[in-house]
Amino acid sequence: MRRMHGLDDQMEEPTNLSTEKSYRGADRIERFDSAERFVHWATAFLMLVCIGSVVAIQIPAAMVFFGGRTGLRIVHIISGTMLPIPLIMGFIGFKKSKFLKADLRILGRFTKEDFRWIRYWGNNENLVLKKFNGGQKANYAFMNGAVVVMMISGFVMQSFTVLPLSYRIGATFTHKLFAWLIVIVIIGHIGYALTNFDSLKSMITLKVSRKWAEIHCRDWVEDHDNAKATEI
Repeated sequence: MRRMHGLDDQMEEPTNLSTEKSYRGADRIERFDSAERFVHWATAFLMLVCIGSVVAIQIPAAMVFFGGRTGLRIVHIISGTMLPIPLIMGFIGFKKSKFLKADLRILGRFTKEDFRWIRYWGNNENLVLKKFNGGQKANYAFMNGAVVVMMISGFVMQSFTVLPLSYRIGATFTHKLFAWLIVIVIIGHIGYALTNFDSLKSMITLKVSRKWAEIHCRDWVEDHDNAKATEI
């Protein structure tokens, strides 16, 4: 019996080792969850509709095709006002989300390493590379702030009988300025995504390749593997 018990222990040890190797050698690592995917793409859709409606107003043929200036103006206001809705739905509809709240806390908190990343634009071998870098956090902070500014300035622009003309002129200038800044940031965001296809793909499949992750967020990979090790 003692011999058999010893053999059982020897058989269990390789199993644990193989399990550890399986997560450390996994080709793909879970980076996002379905809640984050929904929030991202729903927000992106509303943002494109909001921008597209303004562009269509500037093109006579498109303006006629979509029902005239009044209809496009209504679409613009509704889509812009609805921009916070996907995030609210993400919290309500995906209460069991593993990453949404945690990732929002990470994105909303800058560290010294994030400022170092922005300073060197990621071109420094000594940088600590977590799940999100300083550029991604800056993009998140700007877009959130810009949406708030756009909603407030848009409200002021529509207050024809309440606020004085000078307020509405200032709001119009602010609205147009931030609209251009948003477009520039979105173009940069899309350009970055297209040049980092694995990152773009992860917002669809929810996973990234280990090879990509070890280059762009190696310290997050280490944290991920250590967390998995404690679950075994």
